[in-house]
Amino acid sequence: DGEYAKETGDLFPEYFLLKVNDFDKVATTPLDEWIAFLKTGEIAHDATAPGLSEARQCLAFDKLSDEEELAYKHHMDNLVYQKYTLETSYDDGKQDGLNEGMQKGEAQKAIEIAKNLLSLHVPMKTIMTATGLSAEEISLSQER
Repeated sequence: DGEYAKETGDLFPEYFLLKVNDFDKVATTPLDEWIAFLKTGEIAHDATAPGLSEARQCLAFDKLSDEEELAYKHHMDNLVYQKYTLETSYDDGKQDGLNEGMQKGEAQKAIEIAKNLLSLHVPMKTIMTATGLSAEEISLSQER
């Protein structure tokens, strides 16, 4: 029909044969652990092959009764809500801290400006207008 192979794999395909029936039920490598799982549907407690811990969680979930599954989903929803609440609280606290720090910094800068203007003998009313500070705050800044 005139078609040519486009890739090397089309000419020389690779085959892997896994003799699952000859498996001796003693897993010694990650591949053996996966074969044991695929053959028996069970995962050994000491299995360390990558991905088996996730598979174990899926199996545990699949074995739950309807009531247990509903309770589990409710529990997971609560965990998500708690995590969201903690993250939001952290972000809110961080933002509050930043705002408070900025306000303190601005107030400190206004006091420094007031001190400088006082040293230049600028009238109190002008200093109050320029800094937004009250006469009392400006007087207290002289004591610092």
